[in-house]
Amino acid sequence: LSDLNSRDAEVIEMIIGRDLKCGVTATTANKIWKNLIPEYPYMRCSLPKSVKLDTWNWKDGIFSQLKADGSYANLVYDLDFNVTIMTRSGTVYPLRYFAHIVADIQAHFTPGTATHGELLILRDGEILPREIGNGILNSVAKGGSSLLDDDIIQFLVWDQIPIESSVANGKCGDSYAVRYNILKEQTDKSFRKIPVIQMIETRMVYSLEEAYEHYNELVAAGFEGSIIKTQEGIWKDSTSKDQVKLKVDCCIDLAIVGFNAGKGKNEA
Repeated sequence: LSDLNSRDAEVIEMIIGRDLKCGVTATTANKIWKNLIPEYPYMRCSLPKSVKLDTWNWKDGIFSQLKADGSYANLVYDLDFNVTIMTRSGTVYPLRYFAHIVADIQAHFTPGTATHGELLILRDGEILPREIGNGILNSVAKGGSSLLDDDIIQFLVWDQIPIESSVANGKCGDSYAVRYNILKEQTDKSFRKIPVIQMIETRMVYSLEEAYEHYNELVAAGFEGSIIKTQEGIWKDSTSKDQVKLKVDCCIDLAIVGFNAGKGKNEA
């Protein structure tokens, strides 16, 4: 960047940041030039205020799952038995750091699937804090590593869909209950003393009050919280109203003790 003039440097910085800062997204570009920019599918959670939770089928049970505070990963296991592990933005992890995970996938999982979950780092049997663990995983994704010899990368999973559904604007019509049970059958086959792939902590709850009880337990244990999901929900590349990230809203008063002056459009 130091060898460029300021305007060219600014363009390169926007490319690196993947944001042209003009309201144009990959989806917009791909409407004009098909598949010009790779898009990576992801089913986002809604917030409680955006969903009519009282219409959910609480009587038959709702999945309440740990939000583990790790780094999201999409693991693709193709029909040729090849494994690819990607970040949410599509960066591919070097597999040399994931030998145990790859071995378990090839031994127990169904080819032709994409499995979603969170990567965590175990050190001395304890999960590293988010800022440390995700920092290590970011380094691994970029080709470096600060992993210690005895560190274990663990993959906590919650969903699995066919590869053909794992595309931009893709959809899988199977209910979440069906997808969950199929995935659990595969993870239960691992017999490692310390599982490197396992189902995310899951509890069936029968009221919103029970859901928040589980949420409070997880927060008290130091985790980010929980996500609740209907049994009927399908998978789709969009924001789903069948899965909700629980958050507690509260009002607080804060005193402003200083500020940084804005620049450009943010200048006062």
